[in-house]
Amino acid sequence: MKNACRMLLVVSLLGLVATATAGIRRMAPESVRNQVEVSMLLTGTIDIEPDGSVSGYVLDDREKVPDYVAAILDRRVPAWRFEPTLRDGQAVPVRSPMSLRMVGSPVGEDSFQLSITGVSFGGYSDEATDYVTRDRLDPPSYPVAMARIGGKGIVYLVLQIDREGRVADLFVEQVNLTSLGTEDQMAKIREQLSKAATEAAWKWTFHPPTSGESVDDEHWAVRVPVEFTLYDDKPVAYGQWEAYLPGPRAAAAWAQDGVSPDAIAGSGLHPVGGGLKLLTPLQDG
Repeated sequence: MKNACRMLLVVSLLGLVATATAGIRRMAPESVRNQVEVSMLLTGTIDIEPDGSVSGYVLDDREKVPDYVAAILDRRVPAWRFEPTLRDGQAVPVRSPMSLRMVGSPVGEDSFQLSITGVSFGGYSDEATDYVTRDRLDPPSYPVAMARIGGKGIVYLVLQIDREGRVADLFVEQVNLTSLGTEDQMAKIREQLSKAATEAAWKWTFHPPTSGESVDDEHWAVRVPVEFTLYDDKPVAYGQWEAYLPGPRAAAAWAQDGVSPDAIAGSGLHPVGGGLKLLTPLQDG
């Protein structure tokens, strides 16, 4: 195939949409169903040489990843180039955690075009002292009206943390829905889930860094994905596709690092900035 990164995956769109629409009382119009994408979040590690080239990478649980997905990554990831990592003025090799999101966008009635849409590098530890760590992050309450109609999804927040460890500012970067409805229903779901997530986030507290290059900064930025799922939802298995409706993406003026918010792996805290800087496109232009 001429371009493996843009190969067409023939799947049952009807089955995927049925999964995404479970729990919504009213049938989503065709115009909405045609916007549904399929997504797969993968994790692993990547090795970068002093000159910024990729010397290797490893996928977690590679045996669970479809062969056609692994083939795309085997072609693209080694071709990436990074800004060299400097320590004491010298370029050094780096091994970094990596998460990336594969997305299948609809092409026609029963096919998807596959691409890598986002990637994130670096890890998190509650024991770290050189970036913001969590103190108290009480989860938001699920909006009752949304639960009744089966409204669910993920709100991607970016928070600005002050020197007292409190939230000085926050921004909703994206809201992806894992349930469908009419345009009005989905707008309401995004609005209500965002409201619940931000109301909870204003009360969260954190530990500012006590060492490292950013220790004297006035503020620090972190991403926190907030997932709203119903009690009987089963987690999507690693290496399996999930149907969802992507929301509009925006960026806070104080947190523009080029990272796709929905490329970060799982829940928890994800520091903004620092880490590896990718210089090449994720896929062919």
